[in-house]
Amino acid sequence: MECPACKISMANHAHGKLSIDVCEKCKGIWFDKDELSAFVNDLFKETTTAKSQNKPHANLPAQEESERMCPVCRKPMVKFKYGSTSDITLDKCPSCKGIWTDAEEVFAIMDFIKKRRTNAKGKKLFSSCTKNVLKTQKNMMDFLESYGPGTFGVKWRKPFSG
Repeated sequence: MECPACKISMANHAHGKLSIDVCEKCKGIWFDKDELSAFVNDLFKETTTAKSQNKPHANLPAQEESERMCPVCRKPMVKFKYGSTSDITLDKCPSCKGIWTDAEEVFAIMDFIKKRRTNAKGKKLFSSCTKNVLKTQKNMMDFLESYGPGTFGVKWRKPFSG
């Protein structure tokens, strides 16, 4: 199979149950349909037990890009944003659904997913805390008002919605 960037033959590598094609020159990777998500999930499993690594993709040079042809179908690939909200642009074959990643893009995808997971956990924690604060405040107001309306000169108000 020919590298879409360098036009040289790629080497096939086994990664778990996956068989991915890697360009030895530019270090780009070809993923057949649905292999990218499986590959990234495998990497997360491996790195959760390993020590955090520095970001090797930060030191790699950006690839010159022209229209790239699918190494399987030989049809032009289209560019798309990974995760729709990232700054990561990948190439995808509209016919066979394979995806080409330049060398640094797999690491950038992992960083993007880590940030998204961290943000999701933070939002969930904030939402949970907000609900607890509102519940506690309401319980306190109910307690105070049980002594009679206006006894303590406080009125129920929501500080923020949750």
